[in-house]
Amino acid sequence: MLPDILTLLESSFARHWITNKEIQEETIIITLKKDYIARFLSFIKEEKRFLFNQLTDIYTVDLQKTKKRFQISYNLLSINLKTRIKINIYFGENESIPSISEVFPNACWYEREIWDMFGIVFAHNPNLCRLINDSGFVWFPLRKDFPLKGFVSLKYSPKEEVFLYQTTKEDGGKHG
Repeated sequence: MLPDILTLLESSFARHWITNKEIQEETIIITLKKDYIARFLSFIKEEKRFLFNQLTDIYTVDLQKTKKRFQISYNLLSINLKTRIKINIYFGENESIPSISEVFPNACWYEREIWDMFGIVFAHNPNLCRLINDSGFVWFPLRKDFPLKGFVSLKYSPKEEVFLYQTTKEDGGKHG
């Protein structure tokens, strides 16, 4: 059944959209060019032959030493087909990614988290702001080039009743 779904998916799109396809452990895995992600997801969500209408997760991998530094994976589920699909996209460090929040509203949260932790910009996300780190934090801690102890530490001063940033030894005063 999975090979049939994969063949049907591939025949439904221009061949240049999909750069790789495979089946691993009962999951269809498709690598897609980033510019087509929103259209592709919209199609497989609405098309009655597929109905991949549950976005279960979006996650990022930092491939630091490669030309296409980041991988984003979108995991979806089709209850009708009892099938999972994972769509991967690869892109460089300074590239933005089309937001899929109009297709899957819950993607807005995942995209905010990815931006907050990796610095990846999602074009047309309606609320791309810090979710985990405070608004004064200007770095992206899940990038592989981010130091283990960070650049600054945040400490509370009971005397002044405020939080204060202090430069760490790893920073050497460069990011203060």
